[in-house]
Amino acid sequence: MKNSVHEAPILFLDFDGVINDNEEQVTEEAIEVLYRLYSSSKAKIVVISNWLEDGCLAIQKRLRQFLSEFGFSEEAIDFIDPNFIGEEDYSILPPRILGIIHYMNEHIGQEYVILDDQYQKMYQMLHLHHYQTRQAQGLRYLDEEKITFQPYSVPISIPYRHRPLTERENLTNRLIKVLKKDFS
Repeated sequence: MKNSVHEAPILFLDFDGVINDNEEQVTEEAIEVLYRLYSSSKAKIVVISNWLEDGCLAIQKRLRQFLSEFGFSEEAIDFIDPNFIGEEDYSILPPRILGIIHYMNEHIGQEYVILDDQYQKMYQMLHLHHYQTRQAQGLRYLDEEKITFQPYSVPISIPYRHRPLTERENLTNRLIKVLKKDFS
């Protein structure tokens, strides 16, 4: 477990329904609000999108590049591990939530907020600090003053384990590593 009391706050970011609108278009307003939250708090952006569930490094690279095009520092962008599955009574928890719990259990004492348009009841059940955006609209200017960071002080203990990557996912990740080495 990391001692992260003096580190930047963590802003967990879903894409669809947060920075995308109903037509899956990134809205200028959502990007502006997100950037202001990021720059005023010096937050680390941790992507929690379902897009990550393919386990592919290429998706992470594209999302990191996408955010950097809007002025976000690539060093300030991280990703949850979306490859968890719950066990026993917690099998209904989506990999996204298990990934957030895993990430936060490594950052006890850290301030954070989860920006997501889904899973409100699960976040509440687990006492995770969450701001729900409106699905069809994404982040709006009026949301900015309502979004706050709170400390994560009590680790959540839920049985979960890593999901093995598929052969396609492993092959894609190996290919990306080879290409990185060849073109670096």
